Amino acid sequence: MVLVWRRRQQAAQAQARLAAQAVMTPDDKKIVQEALDDVTHSLYPYMKRQQKDRDTEQAELLTKWVAQGPVAITPEIPTKTEMQAQRLVQKGQQDRHKKSAEVEAGKLVKLRKKAWRAATGARPLRVKRAKRRR
Repeated sequence: MVLVWRRRQQAAQAQARLAAQAVMTPDDKKIVQEALDDVTHSLYPYMKRQQKDRDTEQAELLTKWVAQGPVAITPEIPTKTEMQAQRLVQKGQQDRHKKSAEVEAGKLVKLRKKAWRAATGARPLRVKRAKRRR
């Protein structure tokens, strides 16, 4: 109980000091900032420890980041095989569109099943054949 009363008294004293410092020396920001820090530390005594913990954590992260070495930015340039594969895909797409256009125009009549499926995107009709009698 006495500890709580003492902390409240310290907080009230720090607030009064802050007000007096702000009125007496409005131009000296360093003294006013120290008085404000005293108020916050008396109202929230745990904040000083939390801030120190945050600072050490950030310092550790910064040292890890710096230990990784310099930051290098490299543009993504496709390799020769990737470029060849991309050309093949584009050529295949162009051929597919060309064949489907020919099918629609009626120019290309006979196509293999796979080519016809690829060109039209449909499945061919299945025709059942009659069994031969012996």
